[in-house]
Amino acid sequence: MAGMKAEGQRHLNSGIQVKVSADEIMHIRFDRPVREWHGFGVNYVETAQTRDYELYRQDFSGFSFASEASRQKVMELIFGPDGLRPGITKVFLDPFHEGMNKSGNDNDDPLRINLSGYDHTTTTRWIRYFNREGLKMMKEWGGTFVSIATLYGPAPWMTRQKYVLGRDLDPEEKFEMAEYMASWAKYLIEEEDIPVKYLSFHNEGDAYYRWPRDGSNPGEDHRDYNLYWPPEQVVDFLKITREVLDANGMQDVGLAPGETQTWYRFDQWGYARAIADDPVALENLDLMSSHSFANVDEPNSVYYGDYRSIGQDLIHQFKPGIPVWVTSRPWSKGPDFVENIRRDIYECKANGLIPWAPIAGDQQWLGSDGEYKDGSMDKAFAIHRDGTLTVTDRYYYYKQVTRAGQPGMQVAEVINLDPALGAIAFKAMKPGQQDAFVLVNKSDKTKTVTIHLHGSKGIFDAYRTMEEEYFNSAGTMDISNGKLVYISPARSVTTFFKVD
Repeated sequence: MAGMKAEGQRHLNSGIQVKVSADEIMHIRFDRPVREWHGFGVNYVETAQTRDYELYRQDFSGFSFASEASRQKVMELIFGPDGLRPGITKVFLDPFHEGMNKSGNDNDDPLRINLSGYDHTTTTRWIRYFNREGLKMMKEWGGTFVSIATLYGPAPWMTRQKYVLGRDLDPEEKFEMAEYMASWAKYLIEEEDIPVKYLSFHNEGDAYYRWPRDGSNPGEDHRDYNLYWPPEQVVDFLKITREVLDANGMQDVGLAPGETQTWYRFDQWGYARAIADDPVALENLDLMSSHSFANVDEPNSVYYGDYRSIGQDLIHQFKPGIPVWVTSRPWSKGPDFVENIRRDIYECKANGLIPWAPIAGDQQWLGSDGEYKDGSMDKAFAIHRDGTLTVTDRYYYYKQVTRAGQPGMQVAEVINLDPALGAIAFKAMKPGQQDAFVLVNKSDKTKTVTIHLHGSKGIFDAYRTMEEEYFNSAGTMDISNGKLVYISPARSVTTFFKVD
């Protein structure tokens, strides 16, 4: 400015150096709920890649060769009163339920489902066991869950190529494929008493690069089932599938648009926009769904993904309140896994979350190198060929969040000044629930965190998972003064539960 003199400045060229460091301060705002929480989820994966079930009876999650003791331990650790207490399950639909050619068709009228014309049992024994028996266990202590049924791959005769993993839908079989999905939901509801709330059209059907560009063959052997689902096909099926469901008295089953590999693709690859631009498809949309494999931070890679909510926000402009579920995410190392879940909830704006398969059986996944592996990635439970079981530390890190965020709670706002920390807060909304928050220390340093609680006070019990410590008690803390100073060990996750 004109006339300004150097002597008007205070401590000109003082030489003082300010050490830049984060304040280890958080505000947990139970008084500011963000959105409804539907719960965390689990799934069981049976057939995922095999092209010929008679030749190779794949059971990815391994219950078929687990000992009875191993099976029961897994079930108790997931569905028991001191287990994960999931609010959601994902139930896959493989390509083998209606024959390998059209002679297996249930009837000539896709608006009239004949369940006796389907084989919904041969390839799904353990999927059905896991969900049916798990629900019974939860009901014994007063819990429950809802399910999303996802098309893993259609019957081969519904594709142009007429084989398993054919890339393209045969347009003459649109209604037949919608009926295929609806029949699975109908069977689960009526015959297994499994509460299917949503149907999802695909499991990473956006990944066009998995086939030759002309769709001439099914591509690499290690790929799991799918069909290519361009955005216009998703829009089409939001209309067709609703018609098939309603014609068969299934008005209570809602529709999800399938599950892109990342929310980046849901936005940038045109799925959200295509739905938003079609009034009927938008009206029939009941859930936004995507995987969250946002683990490749390379913008030039086809595998790039991030934690955006742009597509979700677009849909919400036209249809507010549509819930958002992350229907698969990779298991990663301890606190990093919980941090990624935090980002799914607060950045992707999720109302519910299901990781990829928590259970993996040895030698059941064909890798890209042509060798069978013990799971496609990390997992919570490993079932070995001799029937024994290993419970990994991933289970306990997941339990830190699943027990905090029970169905029917509200996600609450968190303010955090230290990027090396993170927190997820859940507000109790009904009797039997507890206000809870999860504190993540991602760093390699101990952090002395000052936590201000708003809208909740009293006594909180703390449980912690870190190296060689698995969901152990970390003490009881009185927060009657509205503030807690907590010494958080390096690479730890601590959950605080309000005590009534």
